Amino acid sequence: MSSGRVLVFCAAALVVWIAAERPATAEEPEPVLVHLGHYTDDLHAASMALGIATLLQEKKVPVTLFLDREAVRLADRRVPQDLQWGDSPSIARRYAAFVEAGGKVLLCSHCAKAAGIGAGDLRQGASLGTDETVAAAFMSAEKVIDY
Repeated sequence: MSSGRVLVFCAAALVVWIAAERPATAEEPEPVLVHLGHYTDDLHAASMALGIATLLQEKKVPVTLFLDREAVRLADRRVPQDLQWGDSPSIARRYAAFVEAGGKVLLCSHCAKAAGIGAGDLRQGASLGTDETVAAAFMSAEKVIDY
């Protein structure tokens, strides 16, 4: 066999090996993290983040909604969610739809503490993050969408 044929054979074998080792993505979508830093200070951003997160979750994409800064108030059950941006559904409806579709809400624990939010104050589907759970959420995400 000539050296050119050996090179082509080796390249083809490498492509087949890489394809065999690559995880199947068509069957299980990769996780997405939606980062939201706003709530009452930017209802448009909050509404859009919840809308996109819900759309993806309903398409069976595993979504984590990460809340920090003002957005941690979104997961505080003591804060009304009867707000809305324009003619879009209320924040309450958008939040409920996301959680009902299986979405997870993760809060920056430092921001939650600064806002006076404890574990007992959280809405359904929300949890306080630790350094480990926040790092894992970002590192496992195929895509991060920022609002």
